[in-house]
Amino acid sequence: MNSCVCARITLVLYTDSQFFLSLGVFVQKNFLDPELCLQLCSEMRSAEGNAATIFSKSTQYQVNQEIRKTSTRPVSTETSSIIEAQLQRVQSQIEQFFQTSLSGIEPLQFLLYSKGDYLRLHRDELDDPNGLTRLSRKISVVVFLNRKSDQPEPNGFCGGALVFYGLISKPEWESFGFPLSPEPGTIVAFRPNVNHEVKDVTDGERYSIVTWYH
Repeated sequence: MNSCVCARITLVLYTDSQFFLSLGVFVQKNFLDPELCLQLCSEMRSAEGNAATIFSKSTQYQVNQEIRKTSTRPVSTETSSIIEAQLQRVQSQIEQFFQTSLSGIEPLQFLLYSKGDYLRLHRDELDDPNGLTRLSRKISVVVFLNRKSDQPEPNGFCGGALVFYGLISKPEWESFGFPLSPEPGTIVAFRPNVNHEVKDVTDGERYSIVTWYH
């Protein structure tokens, strides 16, 4: 992950999926059905967590909670295989949307953001210190498993918005952030060079899956 420091303004209005599609972010609702989302959240909630890592040129993968504060929560092999199969089925649509060929995905990360967790502004590109492409990330993927709400509610969370920057290629818009309102079962895919962040979770628990197509 490459940190990006700049003045930022997040738009208050949560824009819909058609807005993001028009600006080069793939969004598909109902990628996972509600029952599977609930099952995933239950498995993740009961699993033992480990601090999520970031990629560093000097040490490769390391924990740095100043940038990424969340935990990975393993699920069963059977459940993970179901998600992988779904990602294989949607791959052709993503290839068509981004006009690029994809060869596979990185291991899935099942993430639980508790109250106070976040992911600071960054890009998902990986720079190899030897100048080689060790992991050629072509497309980043996020799958939302539960709902964001303005007020605390069972099985939901407050805060924790996924915010994109630089979607409008004009200098006056570069510092504006566009939050995508999470809905359970929605998949989001975007280029790894897009600046984005996850805002602090202020209540509840935020469940999601991330991976990258090569």
